[in-house]
Amino acid sequence: PGEKYNCLIGGDNLEIGRQAAEYLVERLGGKGVVLMIQGLGGASATIERAGGAMEVFKQHPGITVIEGDDCKYQRKAARDYMDTFLQSAKPFDAVYCHNDEMAIGAYLAMEAAGTPKKVIVGVDACQKEIVQFIQDGKIDATFKYPIPGPEGVRVAADLLRGKAPMSKKIVLPTEIVTRENAEAYLKTNPNLF
Repeated sequence: PGEKYNCLIGGDNLEIGRQAAEYLVERLGGKGVVLMIQGLGGASATIERAGGAMEVFKQHPGITVIEGDDCKYQRKAARDYMDTFLQSAKPFDAVYCHNDEMAIGAYLAMEAAGTPKKVIVGVDACQKEIVQFIQDGKIDATFKYPIPGPEGVRVAADLLRGKAPMSKKIVLPTEIVTRENAEAYLKTNPNLF
């Protein structure tokens, strides 16, 4: 909190949430039920990724959102939650997870239960595994949370030389990864883990 820093560099989680919701609304044709699997309760990324998505979903009366549990950005927690959710037999058409680990966990639970394919969206795009899931048609999309390290090092070096950053806040852009651009994404992001 506050502005006691020289420069803040990072992605915009509100915008990522908005873009994820816009993608889901388009894929669902403006009608359907979206299960949102939450990250870590109280974390700024969770609040913003949910808040940005809800801004968009509220503009589409044909979309209903089930705000799922806090799964702490963990694959196993999301898989366990999805196992329990599927037993409730509540209908849903898509799953929006606040990160890719939870998207993979949700997919694995649905696969094990024999659930028909749903639209699944994650966030981060920092793992080769999520790109492979997208290429295989298991998960539909993820939104890149840009890594602030390289820009941070440049700004820090400038600060050490006495050069102030051009802006106190530098927002790095996100990008969507889908089956159509997954191979190109891997080529332009060779350092995924």
